[in-house]
Amino acid sequence: MVKSSVSDTGIVRNCSGYDVEIIAEGNEADLDQFISQIKIIEEPICVESIKIESGTYDGKWKYFEIQRGNPDEELGERLDAALTYLVRIDYNSRRSVKIGEQMLDKQDQMLANQDYQISLQKVTNQEIQEMRSDLKDSIHTKYQFIEQRLH
Repeated sequence: MVKSSVSDTGIVRNCSGYDVEIIAEGNEADLDQFISQIKIIEEPICVESIKIESGTYDGKWKYFEIQRGNPDEELGERLDAALTYLVRIDYNSRRSVKIGEQMLDKQDQMLANQDYQISLQKVTNQEIQEMRSDLKDSIHTKYQFIEQRLH
């Protein structure tokens, strides 16, 4: 809820058709700030328009009061709104789980690729070691041959 200035007083009440009526009293600067603060477009609130009617200051209210309507009607409206949000939460939760499962699949693929690369690296290392051993034996044999020829 928008916190009103100390000098802002009045009432807020629900009207039919999801409209809200606010009657606010206060000095002009505080009321201008209050008006700018209630221009909200963020779920679950969407202020589409504000109709301002100027009047005389009566000093009728001591603070900002919320006037509630018929409890049965308001409870039904709140339950309907809650159901809408719960359905959205459920949808987003299921979507998040699906994305998580896709990420796990990709992670498994990456691990399989990593294992394959490691196996290739092991084969390459083994081939290098064998080639080194073969080269060493060949050089040793040639060295012995040269040594025998010289003596």
